[in-house]
Amino acid sequence: MFLFSKLVIPRASLLAVIATIILFTALEAFAQVNYPRASQRQAIEQTIGDTQLRIVYHRPNLRNRKAFGAEDSIVPYGRVWRAGANEATVFEFSNDVKVNGKDLPKGKYSFYLIPSESSWTVIFNKSWEQWGTQYDETLDAVRLEVTPVASEVPEETLTYFVGDVTDTSAKIVLAWGKTRVPFTIDLGDVNARVLSLTRREIVNAPVNAANYVLSNAITSSYEEAILWLDSSLLQIETYGALFAKSRLLGELGRKQDAIVAGERALEVGRASGVNPNSLEFLERLIIAWKAEE
Repeated sequence: MFLFSKLVIPRASLLAVIATIILFTALEAFAQVNYPRASQRQAIEQTIGDTQLRIVYHRPNLRNRKAFGAEDSIVPYGRVWRAGANEATVFEFSNDVKVNGKDLPKGKYSFYLIPSESSWTVIFNKSWEQWGTQYDETLDAVRLEVTPVASEVPEETLTYFVGDVTDTSAKIVLAWGKTRVPFTIDLGDVNARVLSLTRREIVNAPVNAANYVLSNAITSSYEEAILWLDSSLLQIETYGALFAKSRLLGELGRKQDAIVAGERALEVGRASGVNPNSLEFLERLIIAWKAEE
């Protein structure tokens, strides 16, 4: 048996350990430094009707240079430009929109421009998470032509403006130097979309509440939950509402009513392509209820 009363560390080894700790502490501190970039990041968020618009881009400065034009310009005519600096400029829409009348599904897009003297090509590209110059034309979602507008007031730092905001539309303007590039975002029939979502909520809310009652076996509320489902079924007959109603009736011992609701649920479910596993589960319940009558 060996007894060690002390652990002796050579002085050189101890100094090496301390130096290593200091080094890693210093590296960790440096890793937390936010170094300024030549082109600063900006994120714009704007609500337009029922839709959220978000633009993320990096903002280069002119610094006594010409923004657009000949080969000696920052952005020569005829070349695809990332419409910013550093990473790709990104537009994100929470709903389907129209850009100058062209359909653009909801989602995230990288944004590019091709400038020329008389008209500019506006591009929304499906590959958004990338360095700005990694442009692939085959992934374009929308291309359109817009006419640039000259301004007497120069904009030193590249800027996106969201203006003329209404319940259904907004104007986006890219401004740099004395050039302005405008295009319009249109939301279509916002009222129809809002009402559709409202109707869906009216139908789904009672079903969700009834399923909560079932899942938590709140037996004192079973009868009330059936009334909720009946209100939903008055709006539209859905598999979810019929399925929940049949289970509640079965739990209450009302087997015949449960069978009727369950068989109707199977008809609706098969017609609407419901998951076969759910249909099979309900079929087994109906067989059990019939056996208990």
